Amino acid sequence: MRKTVILFLACLIVPSGIYLTSHSFSSPAFADNAPQQETYDYRQDFEAKGINRPIDGWDEFHGEGYPYYNKSKLTFDKNSEQNAHSGKGYLSMNTLGGKAAFETDRALIKIDPQKSYLLKGWVKLLGCKSNKAYISIRWLDKLGIFVFEDRTTYVTQATTTDWTELLLNVQEIDKNARWAQICLYFDGPDVSGTCLFDDITLYSQPMINVTAAVRGNIFQKGESIKFGISAPFLQSGNFTISYSVKNYRGEDIAPAVTTSYDVTKGATLSLDIKETGYYEVILTVSDQKGVIGSKIIPISVIDSHYFSKDYGRDIGLVVNPYTYSHTSVPYLIRVLDASRIKLVLMDAPSATKISPPTLAELQKLVGELWSHYVETTAVLAKPPSSYFKNIDVAALEGGFSSLFALPEDKWSEQMHQLVIPFREYIQNWQIGLEGDNTSRSASITDEILDKVSVVIRKEKEFSSVGIPVDFIHQMEDMKSAKFYAVDTKDITMPEVLASQPAGFTLEGRVNKPKYYTLYLKPLGYGERYTAIQRQLTDLVKKCLYAKKGGISDLYVHLEADNIQGLLDSDGVPLAPFLCLRTLNDVLSGTKYEEKHIFSEPIKDMVFKKGSETVIAVWSEAGDVTKEIYLGENVKVIDAVGNVKHINKDKPAIKIGAVPIFIVGVNSNLVDTQLSLSFDDGIIPLRGKPTTKMLTFANNFEVDIKDIHISIAKVPKGWLVKPTDISERSLPKGGSLTKELTFVLPPTEYASTGEVVVDISFVADKTYKLKVSKSLRVVPQLDVSISLEEGAVTASKRGTLTVKNLSNRMLDLKAFIRLPALPPLEVNIAHLASEQSKPITTFTIPDTQLATGYKVAVQIFDPAGDIFLNKEMLIR
Repeated sequence: MRKTVILFLACLIVPSGIYLTSHSFSSPAFADNAPQQETYDYRQDFEAKGINRPIDGWDEFHGEGYPYYNKSKLTFDKNSEQNAHSGKGYLSMNTLGGKAAFETDRALIKIDPQKSYLLKGWVKLLGCKSNKAYISIRWLDKLGIFVFEDRTTYVTQATTTDWTELLLNVQEIDKNARWAQICLYFDGPDVSGTCLFDDITLYSQPMINVTAAVRGNIFQKGESIKFGISAPFLQSGNFTISYSVKNYRGEDIAPAVTTSYDVTKGATLSLDIKETGYYEVILTVSDQKGVIGSKIIPISVIDSHYFSKDYGRDIGLVVNPYTYSHTSVPYLIRVLDASRIKLVLMDAPSATKISPPTLAELQKLVGELWSHYVETTAVLAKPPSSYFKNIDVAALEGGFSSLFALPEDKWSEQMHQLVIPFREYIQNWQIGLEGDNTSRSASITDEILDKVSVVIRKEKEFSSVGIPVDFIHQMEDMKSAKFYAVDTKDITMPEVLASQPAGFTLEGRVNKPKYYTLYLKPLGYGERYTAIQRQLTDLVKKCLYAKKGGISDLYVHLEADNIQGLLDSDGVPLAPFLCLRTLNDVLSGTKYEEKHIFSEPIKDMVFKKGSETVIAVWSEAGDVTKEIYLGENVKVIDAVGNVKHINKDKPAIKIGAVPIFIVGVNSNLVDTQLSLSFDDGIIPLRGKPTTKMLTFANNFEVDIKDIHISIAKVPKGWLVKPTDISERSLPKGGSLTKELTFVLPPTEYASTGEVVVDISFVADKTYKLKVSKSLRVVPQLDVSISLEEGAVTASKRGTLTVKNLSNRMLDLKAFIRLPALPPLEVNIAHLASEQSKPITTFTIPDTQLATGYKVAVQIFDPAGDIFLNKEMLIR
């Protein structure tokens, strides 16, 4: 489906698609600084019963695949029930198998083809395994005849268990459309389950057209940035245009501008953006009564890549020309500087405004990519009936796996004819598209795959045939599969990519090529630019952890989807596209090294790129500024490609939640800094002194002299001796060690402490460094609280348990502080190593649990040095 951006009356509309949240939701469709207008073209809140029908203007749809036994009904909450999204009423759709649909009358909602439209609705699924729900607008001509259908993407119960908002933005509709028919869908293989719909609303605004002198609003650094603005729907009158420019963090990069707008002449926006990166123009059009329309204009400002292509380009695109126009693909590939692409050569027709490509068009596209050294993998998604005309349609609905299960003479000749135009350019053929349930490799056998391979190799001898597999689900290896396309759609935590899935440890599979497909995180709820940063953070971390796991061949779908795509619905690159361009430049050809320069709460990953070092760094505790010297030519590249030089005299680096990349570092210097360590980095939580060995190595190509190491900072209450270490010289490759003694205060908690070390030495010049290291304080005891129903009504019974984590038997004393009670003293005798023992119980009223019940515990060994301080908040 091709979805387009639309900006609404007095509100900014983001890019279309599905918007998932189970929260009270401030849609990014609305500008934070624009006055919102409550007018709409149509609304159904399901609060009123119909006169002649259950809901006036709506009815069930029944036909092929939509059986009569699937019923929809208007339902109202009773008494204290809270099932509705708002008010008391909602639509309930039940399935006993097959599809269900509920739609408006054809002549209910009149529309204007010169306007843009936004459809909003809320949905909730109950008792479903695989069924999905979505909403559509069927555009009809003046006679009520179908013209086209735009749909939201779908939601399943696996996606969310609460009310979820669906958004469909359509900027441009067919000029013959005069009516809009809203359709609510509930379909899938389930034979039971319920779908609830509520608060269906349709908005419109005058269409605002924006034109730029460059393709995709992609400007080179230093290039003049100009846009033409017009609003064809506005025929006459005095209007005002206001606009501001923000970066991906939502920061204004220039003062807001307001100017008059002459509808007969249009308007031109000239912007002065000097730095590379991703930007958005927030544009509003107003008359004397207020804002009548608004729009977000994405802008990309790029420069040449930081690293040369000699390091390779690890990230490619998955392109489906049946859902996205392929005409701009070569240009976007060049901007991305990608060297590989997966191209869907065949797919079944879908409800899209894109005309299906011909094989001649696809051959021309592949040839053009080949001429620019872009490797193409052919993907056979679904077999179209227009190509396999002699095959029963029912056999094609199961995808290519069902088609190839038929006798070979039914399909082999068509496959020959398909391979012939591409045999000069394509070696890899993928049967099935990642994320498509009908093309799972579980439904294709090794024997079938072997037959397909033989047919393809008759025209292209050195061809490889592969299949899509899930990252998570373990599967048997197929001898005929020469590569695997690994689908990561089910992965919610980027860290998972750092470990190979269990299925890939099977004998025979490990040595086969594996190509991983990543997915963008939906834009998310809340303030728009915060949501953009969350989306970029997720994408960068997925690539970082994939690299850490040794995964180098990555693909991302090229989709025009404002919520979960690289491009908006007009085909203009969004922030994730520039982010992917940056990742392809910085991370390609790198190898992860298990080293860390920064300490908690800052996270970092160190990569080697040939002889150069790349450091990825981010903070999980808000913005932090760190002063660290890494060389004279250090630069920081942010997630969208903005490059900043670091002042060598005051090398301060601002670190936030979105990972950044530090490049241009002195690798010898970095390796020398990284060599500083305190044994295993662990200090046991005890009262007696603990010794740790400090190690420092010379990784320069020359001897270093006049080495001075000083412990500049330790956590509050810590004592360390000695604090200063000096060495006259250290040969190339040599190292020094020194024993340090740490003493922890009796108030210390199990935590991570930061130790800051100042280092100076002379190599090719004098270096003065500040290195931060983390020491983890590990307790020898632990306490926990378990809850169960209390003997007193509306209360819980808490049990406090202590565990001995040391390697010897202990006699302990515990002091326990409970809210509004005097301190409790408990003696614990003969607690063996690894033994747990309940030491007290207490009652917590439910009213206190609602606000949080705080328990403080201090435990120590009177005859020894082991102790524990711990506070627990129970809710």
